[in-house]
Order: sequence, then C-alpha cells, then structure tokens
Amino acid sequence: MSDSINIYCDESCHLEHDGRKYMVLGAMWCKKEHAHACFEDIRAIKRGHGIPIHREIKWSKVSDAQLSYYQNLVDYFFRSPHLSFRALSADKEGLDYNAFAMTHDGWYYRMYYTMLKPILEMNEGAHFAIYLDIKDTRSFRKIKTLQEVLCTSIGDRQQVIVERIQAVDSKEVALVQLTDLFIGALAYYLSGHNDSPAKVALIKKIRQQCGYYLRYNTPREARKFNLFHWTPERIEHDNA
Repeated sequence: MSDSINIYCDESCHLEHDGRKYMVLGAMWCKKEHAHACFEDIRAIKRGHGIPIHREIKWSKVSDAQLSYYQNLVDYFFRSPHLSFRALSADKEGLDYNAFAMTHDGWYYRMYYTMLKPILEMNEGAHFAIYLDIKDTRSFRKIKTLQEVLCTSIGDRQQVIVERIQAVDSKEVALVQLTDLFIGALAYYLSGHNDSPAKVALIKKIRQQCGYYLRYNTPREARKFNLFHWTPERIEHDNA
C-alpha cells in the first residue's frame, strides 16, 4: 500500500506590488499517519510554556518574551523523524514577466509548482493531500488553478497522485503555522533585517540546526531541510 502524505503550505510576500523584495513559499510535510501525533506534540510544547493551545505560531509574534517557546518549536522540528521542510525564495525586484511571456499570477503558479515538484519526486509512489492557508477571497480560484497546473505537469490528469489541494484556516492547522515560522525567518534573513534580537537569535538556531548557509541552495535530495533560491537565470536549474 502506498504512503499518504500531507503537505502543509504557506506563502510570504506573494503579492506583486507589496513592496517586499522576496517572495517565499514553504511546505512542511509528513505521512498522514503521523500528522495527529505532530499536532499533539505541538500542543504539548504550548502547554509547557503556558501558551493557549489555540494561539497561532507566527513569525511576526517572535519576541524576547517568547523566544524560548519558539526555540523549542524549532528544536522539535529538527528532532522529529516525521517532519520535513522545503522552501523556495524568489527575488521579485526587477522581474520582467514579459521575458517569460507570463503574468505575475502565471509566475506565481510556476513558482508553487517548482517548490512542490521535488517533494513529490522525493516521495515517489505516494499519494498527496496539499493544504494551503487561506490568504484572501481569491484562494479557492488559486487552489483550483494550482491543482490543474501541478497535476498536468506530472501527468496526473485523473488526480490520483495529488488527491486533494484544499484551503484551510492556518489558525486551526499547527503545521501550516510552523511553516509560517520558517518561511518568515527565511524572508527576514534574506532581506537583511536585524531589528529584533529574538528573531536574529531564532535564525541563528535554525542555521545551526540545519547545517546550511541560508543564502545558498541545499542539495536537491536534502529531505529534512531543503532550500531553493530562484532567480530568472536559474529557471531550468537542476533543483527546479
């Protein structure tokens, strides 16, 4: 029997004119059979720090007062044998959509496909359910288009490999929240921010735990912590 894998996705600075230099897309994944245990582990970490179990994990909430809590969440991810993470960053400044004969939306879907494709390849033979945070009123149309693009690209016209792409409320899904924490850290680091000592400390912990310099691509086969930094000249890069 093939594995069923859940992929929990989030995005940061994805709008065309939001004034942010980097768009970051991220995904946390695990086998469906382990998802509930991961959620329970995260609830236990919250209880251990006196955090209400329904309070969201968010990069924007990282502070000196809660640094140890967020450090424990980072430790938990790297300690867990069930969780893996992949992120794609893309520099939006000066991007010429006309050069690729596409709109911002078309490029956005291309980037999501580029982010997700290696996850599917690393888990060949599995079936996937993909969960995306609801961002705006366009979420459902975006999800339908993304499923069409992704399934067509991998020859899954009957949608038996990617069984579902579903919008969820991140307030209710801890692994989407954990994805937000990691992509928020990456966007902050790539943008050169250093105004928060707590955020700088958390990024340092992530760098130490993953063993990679966050400005470079990881090996394509890296399963635990996988990064790809997209630039126009890398559109056919071997990690795309």
